[in-house]
Amino acid sequence: MLNFNLKKKYLSVLSNYSPKEIAPKKLSDLNLKIIDQIIKKDLSITIELYQEYDLDWNRTIAELTSGIETIGKLKKVNIIVTHHKSQPKPLKQNKKQFNHKLILVCSAKGGVGKSTICVNLALALNMLGKKTAIIDSDIYGPSTHHLLGISKAEPKVKDGIMMPYEKHGVKLNSMGLIVPEDKALMWRAPMLTKSLNNLLYSTDWGDTEYLFVDLPPGTGDVYLTLLKNHPNAEAILISTPQKISLIDVSRSIDLLKKLDIGILGIIENMAYKENGPMSEHVTNFAKERNIKHLGKILYDDNIAYYSDISEPAILQKKLNFSNELKKIAKLLMHNDNV
Repeated sequence: MLNFNLKKKYLSVLSNYSPKEIAPKKLSDLNLKIIDQIIKKDLSITIELYQEYDLDWNRTIAELTSGIETIGKLKKVNIIVTHHKSQPKPLKQNKKQFNHKLILVCSAKGGVGKSTICVNLALALNMLGKKTAIIDSDIYGPSTHHLLGISKAEPKVKDGIMMPYEKHGVKLNSMGLIVPEDKALMWRAPMLTKSLNNLLYSTDWGDTEYLFVDLPPGTGDVYLTLLKNHPNAEAILISTPQKISLIDVSRSIDLLKKLDIGILGIIENMAYKENGPMSEHVTNFAKERNIKHLGKILYDDNIAYYSDISEPAILQKKLNFSNELKKIAKLLMHNDNV
């Protein structure tokens, strides 16, 4: 009951607030959406704008915060404003127009190097003459733009369609290019789904042949949104040699099978150079589940170094990493020709 009464009071402050620039209109008259959440006694409010308003938002946020704080019973009030004026509405799903081969790079386990493999594999195929692109569907923690060396800036929009950025011949669209690095997204599933659909359908992918999707850890809303609309998508699994990683990969396999998504194979990342107690874990795992073992990427701290400075490791010909990724890329091309 406490939160309910609080909610009524602070929503009343918000809806009845009249910015000086548009008085006597109220905040509730504008084209916006308010997302609110109370955790213990901390209140977070996101005001999502769907068109541009010439308001002093710093003053507006300060006055709203002051007004809500007078209610009492709250430790902290945090209000942020997000602008969606440049994001087009999702296109209607038209599978005849979506002719790219969709490859999902996934693992329910975090920290196994999905993004690094995704970016460099797309580059490997591009080096072999294929036109490739990437969607970073890790809405909460995007990183592919950094790995490719693309500075943060909103994509240009032409006729309601976003123009992807291009670097090293690979196209990219990502929420990481739109949301400031120091801002946390507090979105529920509907907003996440809408954003992912925008990345997929409201981006001009042109003559892309292979569209890679860098998936977040887990088996949640992003997977379900993506996979239910693309039954012809295929997946590449990423795992480190540890069994704790393979346990989570098993969950990804279970989800993919339930959704009838084909599995191209598994890539062993950060593998050991010498034979040891874990050197055959991924190989045996693949055999037991009748999944192709696509390749083994040896652990090399140079990969992390070049990723950190936004220079894709595959461009460093001296690294074993470059040769292995190209071998895997050739396997994918061969698979298409079978």
